[in-house]
Amino acid sequence: MIGFEFKTNYVIEKFKQLGCEILEQTDKMVTVQTPSWRPDLVREIDYIEEIVRIYGMENIPAAKTLQIITNDEPNKEHIFIEKLRDDFAAFGYNENYNNTLVSEAMANFELFKRKPVKLQNPLSNEMAYLRTALLPGLINTAKLNFNRNNFDLKLFEIGNAQEFDKDSETKTTETLSFAALITGKTEDINWSYDQRDANIYYLKGLIEELAEEYNLD
Repeated sequence: MIGFEFKTNYVIEKFKQLGCEILEQTDKMVTVQTPSWRPDLVREIDYIEEIVRIYGMENIPAAKTLQIITNDEPNKEHIFIEKLRDDFAAFGYNENYNNTLVSEAMANFELFKRKPVKLQNPLSNEMAYLRTALLPGLINTAKLNFNRNNFDLKLFEIGNAQEFDKDSETKTTETLSFAALITGKTEDINWSYDQRDANIYYLKGLIEELAEEYNLD
């Protein structure tokens, strides 16, 4: 991973000095039991960093050549997200960027039944969990606007949501998500037509139109 090969005996010796119990070893692999007083040693990269720290980064020779491989393939996901963002902006929606850290109530959003991930050392109870969905953030944004007598809203957000996954290395699964919210009137005041009230059918029609454009089922 760092472009430098350590001898197995050296690695084992340093692991023992760190308090690790050697469970299994081969010429290419070492399996250890982490000591209880080192909760920071969780992933494989944590152990690699520890060996490099002990050996000394300054003692690792620099690479004689630098190879840069460029990828000319277009990122289809990025193109899709940018087009979706442009389409909703063209429909008059404002994009939101809400905090990914939320309260327990917002993390336990009942619509999706996802198990939230709690931070070990949160800054506050209002920022103690990773969000499991985007919609609670949009609802909170709408609430703040309602308190300021702003009832005609068109909001959307594109971002990642997380949920607990015991089988994942990081114990977390991240999903790219999309959410939209509309309240009040769908159009500004205009002399040529009457304003319409927003409802679920208006938003449903918009989603169906975009699904047809993107060939989504």
